[in-house]
Amino acid sequence: MANFGQDIENIETERPDQGNCTSIIPAGKFQIENGIYCDSFSQINNFFLRIGTGFKTEVRILIDASISKHQTGFLPLGISVKRSICAQHKWIPATSLAGYYYIGSLASLNYYKSINNYSIVGIFQNQLDKHWSISYNLGNSDFKKNVMYTASCCFAPSKKITLFAELFGQFYLNRYSVHGTDCGLLFFLKPNMQFDIAAGIPLLNNEITSYLTFGYSILFKNKCAPEDKNKKN
Repeated sequence: MANFGQDIENIETERPDQGNCTSIIPAGKFQIENGIYCDSFSQINNFFLRIGTGFKTEVRILIDASISKHQTGFLPLGISVKRSICAQHKWIPATSLAGYYYIGSLASLNYYKSINNYSIVGIFQNQLDKHWSISYNLGNSDFKKNVMYTASCCFAPSKKITLFAELFGQFYLNRYSVHGTDCGLLFFLKPNMQFDIAAGIPLLNNEITSYLTFGYSILFKNKCAPEDKNKKN
């Protein structure tokens, strides 16, 4: 979730919405995004580490720990790479591409899987003016006959606050589709520090449960690394 309406130095995150943001962590910096997801069945701690490698690319590590009524443990480890494709030019959106790979064997016994899963997501964002922006994602998992999507609208009334509303879900070829909606608030305590809260509900069916999520994100600079000269990557 981008901090729309603020300058390029301020933090931009992948949470708390369902979509990805187009921004890339600059080389010499890394970002920690951590949150708690709660629904009627489980509580999950989402840990997300984003590392800027330069060349308009970042590497990400995802570690999720789940507590539910029936089992507890770590979900399969996720590894991801995101690459910036182009910046926004008039009506042409800023565009990035992200790939995810989940290693089924790198999980607690309760969540162990003999297969690995992967997905690819196209990420698009249009800044409409100083306060308003829209973003949208399209993706596919495991090259199956499904399309994942998100579409969000964001409003930044000040440099400290961003509000958003979002639609998300999946379209399937051989079964009914799954859809949900969420909304939330981001608060920027400092340019490199974000707190957030969001809530979501299902639409049309009950496969997605109502949920609440809250968390924090911090951008760090590696003092041993050279400054990235291309800050708009």
